[in-house]
Amino acid sequence: MFVREKYENEKFRKAAQNIYKLFVKAESVLSYNSPAMLIAVYGSILMLSWLGAKAIVGGTLTTGELTSLFSYVMNIMMSLMMLSMAFVMITMSLASGRRIAEVINEQSDLVSPQEALTEVKDGSIDFNHVVFLINMVVEKLFKRCDLHIQKW
Repeated sequence: MFVREKYENEKFRKAAQNIYKLFVKAESVLSYNSPAMLIAVYGSILMLSWLGAKAIVGGTLTTGELTSLFSYVMNIMMSLMMLSMAFVMITMSLASGRRIAEVINEQSDLVSPQEALTEVKDGSIDFNHVVFLINMVVEKLFKRCDLHIQKW
């Protein structure tokens, strides 16, 4: 029998399930990442505001310098958030790359015989006593069919 639908469907299901699990794992890392980064951003803003207010009252810092510090902190934090998102995307793309490599490196189960016919001398095709099955149905669709296709 040449029908391998169940086998191929199971193989595809396993590969899709593996990719799904890796995607969920990467998304869960990303879901913890965003709150952690926001806590770091707002924590640093609060700390900077508190220390900056003390420094402004003490006369060692101006309001313009404090505003510049806020800009620097926000730029650094946004860069860190982008870096962490890139890390998650790389994790997901590695999973996809592994699956692509697996598909490319898959060896075919169909092997040509050593001394296979490569030419048809008169151009005609004959199928003698062939049985056709569709979708692994127990009953045979065509039993012992003979098909003769003559050369034009």
